[in-house]
Amino acid sequence: MGRLVIERSTERSARAISIYKAIEAMEYVVEELGCLDPRLTSIGDVYRDVLEIRVSVCEEPEHIFKDVVKSIEDSIGRRVRISRGSSGYGVGLRDLYRVLSETIEQDIRDLMKPFALETAYRGGVEYMSILLYSSKWVILEGEKHKVRVPWIDEAIAIAHTHP
Repeated sequence: MGRLVIERSTERSARAISIYKAIEAMEYVVEELGCLDPRLTSIGDVYRDVLEIRVSVCEEPEHIFKDVVKSIEDSIGRRVRISRGSSGYGVGLRDLYRVLSETIEQDIRDLMKPFALETAYRGGVEYMSILLYSSKWVILEGEKHKVRVPWIDEAIAIAHTHP
């Protein structure tokens, strides 16, 4: 198993988890309520106390919303409000996925660069970074040409070095 080298949160990892939770909520709205085209007014909405998701139409009737919204709130740990009347503008799921991947990629580059250099200069000892749902990065040291870790349920993103 990998040896723990670093465990820390960054400003970007906290942003990434906020974005991830918004995606999780919006996908839940699509899957459980049959809502079309969920959107946020702006990317800044992912950091607000109440996540307001605008939708165009939903298959499920209004009286079902309360239970589903409660489940979403329990899952992401913040209040959620669903409003109808989305007109196709704002930040959609595709936009959030793009921003999430860019945010995580920037953090991985900053965190892993010294370890990538060490892998190159230390004969192939590999390192793995794991972004957890708690917004902490965990960096583990492996062995020469491999790094192994147990299954981690709350892993959001994983990257590792190569010799």
